[in-house]
Amino acid sequence: MRVLAFGAALAASGLIVTMGGTAAHADIGILNDKSIQHGNARASYTDATDNLCARTLYTSSTHYAVAYIKRADGSTFASVRDTGATSSATCTGNLSIPEDASYYLQVADCIPVSNPTCTYSAKYQFYS
Repeated sequence: MRVLAFGAALAASGLIVTMGGTAAHADIGILNDKSIQHGNARASYTDATDNLCARTLYTSSTHYAVAYIKRADGSTFASVRDTGATSSATCTGNLSIPEDASYYLQVADCIPVSNPTCTYSAKYQFYS
C-alpha cells in the first residue's frame, strides 16, 4: 500500500489538520490515513477489506453524510450514504478496487430540506 508522504506523515503523527479548499470545497479534517471529516460528516476507506464507510455525527434523520471514492478522472467509483437515525457508520461490502491506482476520498455533509443542501469536502488522494 502506498500513500502520499503528506498523508502518511499526518497519519503517523495522529494530528487532525485542515487543508484549505475552494469556496465550493470547504476544509477537511484528516483524521488518519484514508479517513476524513467535513462539517458533521465522516468518510473512511479500509484498504484491507476494500470497504467505504460514511458517518454523520447528527442524531436526527434530517441530516445525512455521503462518502465517495472517485477516480482520477472525477467519476464516482463507489458511494455510500449514512443517516443520523443510525448509531454507527454505514459501509459498503468489498468493493474490489483495482490495486496500484490513484483514487480520491470525498465526503458530503447534507441537510435534506425540501431542496437538499450539501457541502462537499476537498478531495483526499490515496492509492489502493
